[in-house]
Amino acid sequence: MIPTNRSPTHPGEVLLEEFLKPLELSQVEAARRMGIPLNRLNEIIHGRRNVSAETAVLLSRLLNTSPEFWLHLQTAWDLHRAFAVLRLPVRVEAGARFPLARTAEQRQGRSAQTASIGRRRAAAGRQPLKGRKSRRS
Repeated sequence: MIPTNRSPTHPGEVLLEEFLKPLELSQVEAARRMGIPLNRLNEIIHGRRNVSAETAVLLSRLLNTSPEFWLHLQTAWDLHRAFAVLRLPVRVEAGARFPLARTAEQRQGRSAQTASIGRRRAAAGRQPLKGRKSRRS
């Protein structure tokens, strides 16, 4: 979930502050155990690189977490940045998992409404709207 009262924490900061420091694990050692270049891990920690799915799997194996944990952190960070770039307020309704997804009823209502417009135009003897093919033809 995206926090509304603050910016989400970057996954690199979580990695450093919540995992590497308490485990007294250096970046060099973590990169070696994960089998990735040190600069890749360092760029993630400093927020200059995103956590990819591959990196999430490697981090989860190293730190006994789930890959989804790292991907959720990255997604929250990315969404917050997208809202900031678009200058939209971060607004999440309570209990809404997918606030922009339309329900089946909404989709069906829209297509029924569109079909109704076409039937009314045909009944009035008018041509269908330009750019649309009539279903009766």
